[in-house]
Amino acid sequence: MVSGITAILGRVLSIAIPAIQKDFQADIMEIQWVFNLGLIVIAVFTMISGAVSDKYGIKKIFISGIIIFALGCICSGLSTRIEFLIYSQGLCGLGVVLMGPCSLAIINSCFEDDEKSRATGIWVGIGAFFGVAGLLFGGYMVEYWGWRIPFFCIAGLSAFTLILAMLQIPNIEANSSIRLVPFHALTLAIGLLGISYILIYFSDFDWQDLRFITASLIGFFGILAFIYFQSTLKSPLIPKAILQENELIWSNILTFLFYFTLNGLYIYAILNFQDQYHFSPSEAGLAMLPPSLMVALFASPLGKYSDRYGIKWFIVFGSFFAGIGFLGLAYLNTSIHYFPDLLLPLILIGLGMVLFVAPVTKGAMSKHKRNAGAASGLNNTIARISGLFAVAILGLIWSRGYEYQIELSENMIGIDSVKIFGNYEIPSNLNLIEQQNLEQVIISALNHGFKIIMLVSAGLAFLATVLSFFFLKSPTIKSLD
Repeated sequence: MVSGITAILGRVLSIAIPAIQKDFQADIMEIQWVFNLGLIVIAVFTMISGAVSDKYGIKKIFISGIIIFALGCICSGLSTRIEFLIYSQGLCGLGVVLMGPCSLAIINSCFEDDEKSRATGIWVGIGAFFGVAGLLFGGYMVEYWGWRIPFFCIAGLSAFTLILAMLQIPNIEANSSIRLVPFHALTLAIGLLGISYILIYFSDFDWQDLRFITASLIGFFGILAFIYFQSTLKSPLIPKAILQENELIWSNILTFLFYFTLNGLYIYAILNFQDQYHFSPSEAGLAMLPPSLMVALFASPLGKYSDRYGIKWFIVFGSFFAGIGFLGLAYLNTSIHYFPDLLLPLILIGLGMVLFVAPVTKGAMSKHKRNAGAASGLNNTIARISGLFAVAILGLIWSRGYEYQIELSENMIGIDSVKIFGNYEIPSNLNLIEQQNLEQVIISALNHGFKIIMLVSAGLAFLATVLSFFFLKSPTIKSLD
């Protein structure tokens, strides 16, 4: 359920962004902060939340996370300004921080090694099933009831999840000997805030801008301080024993690469479908169903086979198929048919997700149950940092690709009044031919920018294929009995 409600929030937010932008008259940088503040909170505090759950008890922290997440959703639905929505998403991020590592730690603590992939597959499948529901019903609710209603519905699901957690989750023994160093996590927060500020506002800076220099120094010294504390403290956020597990390290590297591509897909593809191809919110949600539906149906049954054959070949072929799918999306025309233009690439990406996600998540689990929370916290942190960079970097790439294409165009009439993403409007003072020409220029520019970010995603997926082929080991085949 926890993986489900967080998946629903992510899908609904992606679908609702054009409506939110129109409602608040927000620019693209404010929209990026709607995603990124929550991602920063998650990325920064996930590792320490894993240690907190190990120290104070996984069930107690898990329940606290559900309550905070529900409050964040209610505040999001009540937002009257874009800034309030941004802060509310930060509160949701704090809830996710406390829930995410605990859910994986519960799997790690309650299942034996030969059952973990199947259990993880069920966990991934439930998240994907609710992601499907988010795409279906979220798009419908945004289109017909407005973007606020889905947040209240998610809060209601959170209340139901809270009841299940209180009744069904066992009390897992806490490890009171763990020493927490919150200042360590704070240095990471400062570093990521600096980096995010640079990436989001990069196009507004020149190299001598005081804001650019300040953000660069904050980001650099924040990350440097985090590395220093990690290497010198007796009880660092990432236990040294975890860093000696080869499969865990490579699984986290592959997680970063693959989740970077998935965040780009579910955020910018949905935006592009509504902006360039004029899909309604419900149509955009339906268009993105195949990958989530495939994971919901096949991730759990596939888990037992990765237990038997190991994770390597599932990850190799999963990332390869996804890369082919991203290439297909990169070469879409300015006018498309859902079949085969969109459906076939999305099926390939869905197949890649089915093969990749559960095995790589199992690979990121520590072999030592004592470090279950810390290992799952590290993997969640990597996934969220990947999402943070994807939102900022791919948004920057798309906007630069868009602007470059506009500059090459011979028709520059009214272009300054057009927003890059969501609900752009053609100036009414132009005649019909000028309006048609301008719209064609905008659509072509959007297509060019989207093509670049899909090519970047394909390249990262293929890089994951190469790295997993060379650096993951092929284990001895086990019996399924």
